[in-house]
Amino acid sequence: MSMLKKIAAASAIGVFIVCSCDILRNSPFEVVSWSPGEGFHHDIDAIFVTLSHESDASSVEHAFYLTQNGVSVSGVFSWRDKTLFFTPAVRFESNSDYEISISTDAYDTQRLSFDRKFEARFTTRPPGERPALVSIYPEDNGIITGEWEPLRIMFSCPVPLLSCVNSISFTPSNNGSWRIENETTSVFTPLDSWENSASYKVAIGADFKNTLGLSLDKEETSRFSVGNDNTPP
Repeated sequence: MSMLKKIAAASAIGVFIVCSCDILRNSPFEVVSWSPGEGFHHDIDAIFVTLSHESDASSVEHAFYLTQNGVSVSGVFSWRDKTLFFTPAVRFESNSDYEISISTDAYDTQRLSFDRKFEARFTTRPPGERPALVSIYPEDNGIITGEWEPLRIMFSCPVPLLSCVNSISFTPSNNGSWRIENETTSVFTPLDSWENSASYKVAIGADFKNTLGLSLDKEETSRFSVGNDNTPP
């Protein structure tokens, strides 16, 4: 090969390398799509993440994290072309917040890594407002005049009977039955009479849930006593 041809060939190779590097720089390694997507989702089986380049599978799997309410979730990986599938060891649970992340330790088959960490979020918590305490009878530091008088608690949204049974307690304890009125009012009728002249505390636990599965932000408490109100009007 003549010197001129060698120079031309070397120049062509150089141009190809420069162009290849430019293409690589202009085409970042990144996530181009993912599922299930932002917002609320119900009945999810797996997560998939599609990447822009052919990936070094091991590096991407090690860089991938999924958390449920801040706690790491383990699972199984599988691939289809440029798409990574992640199936958790335990099914996705309702009323939970999930976060996906892939760190910059992930790289493609050409050792090109992410420019920045990928982060995404979704939830299995149904949309809607958390329940809130609207009123309670008797009111805080109020008086029940009858030994068999019911106690009523009104919430801002419909509530299930099971939440009343599991998440509302009395100190000292008292046996009784719960019922729901107009979907939002919990009514407790004592089976053992309230003790005359005694003071009671009713506690509504922070785990009290409405019919959508949303819970109170914090525990709510109220106190009342039993007896005649002798305070003059």
